[in-house]
Amino acid sequence: SYDIEDYTQYYFKLRPGTFNKGDWVILRIPFTLREAQLAYARGNPDYNPLFNEIENPLHVGDSVFYFVRQDFNQSDLSDTTAIHRLYPDAPYPHTLNLGEAFTDDTWYVDELTGDSVFYEGGELTPDGKYFKFFEYRYIAENLLPSLAYFVSVTAFDFGSPESGLAFLETNPVNTAIEAFALEPTEQQPQGGLNVIVYPNPYRIDNDYREQGFEARGREQLPDFRTREVHFVNLPPRCKISIFSIDGDLVSQIEHDRITSDPSAMHESWNLLTRNTQLSTSGIYYWVVETPEGDSQIGKLVLIM
Repeated sequence: SYDIEDYTQYYFKLRPGTFNKGDWVILRIPFTLREAQLAYARGNPDYNPLFNEIENPLHVGDSVFYFVRQDFNQSDLSDTTAIHRLYPDAPYPHTLNLGEAFTDDTWYVDELTGDSVFYEGGELTPDGKYFKFFEYRYIAENLLPSLAYFVSVTAFDFGSPESGLAFLETNPVNTAIEAFALEPTEQQPQGGLNVIVYPNPYRIDNDYREQGFEARGREQLPDFRTREVHFVNLPPRCKISIFSIDGDLVSQIEHDRITSDPSAMHESWNLLTRNTQLSTSGIYYWVVETPEGDSQIGKLVLIM
């Protein structure tokens, strides 16, 4: 999780008709760290608002208040074990139009402020598709390559401190994408394929569904609609053909993904024939062919 560093201010409000009785109330949205430093510490960058917690409230004139951390305050983007910036020293881009971005070492002088900014290597990532400043990474470790994972990036706010409403977050289901923990496609061996098929043999008595290998996110479907054989380490573009031992074409899959797609190296076969019939027990051949002419042949056993 990443969260801007901000602090909720609780202000002591006297009750009408009293001199020393009151309640701690929230009068405004949270202060950012810099706002609190400028407002109550003359801009001192070493001031931590949590120094003035309820046990040590801050007195300014007739006002008394204290600070508490708002939500997580996990704002460090340099720790590579958490969410971190790929280009930690990249300044904010001078434009948000990719076509106007600098692509080489460039000094830029802001016409309004007169500030000079140096863009080392330009403002864009090596592929020229994104601004360096907005490139972040999170490394999820110890994942199994045989399982599909759902990855979701969500946004959240600080809710309404005045009314006590907790922070609101977008629904992770709405932004989830399915991904497999595989090596990036550019790491595939050149001049040959190394496609792997699993489970092989596929055994219906292994109850893959019960073990969590099938039907995840599709629990409402019957068993025969969730059975899958997986092809991994695929090139982004290829054709997968499955034949019976007699040479009859059973099924064919056109695999066409962009290299940045999390499923670029993965495809699955639902064990249905091209005539939408259930496959039977037996030995099958599979063939993977690329537009460049590379191919690989293997065997697949179904025990139904």
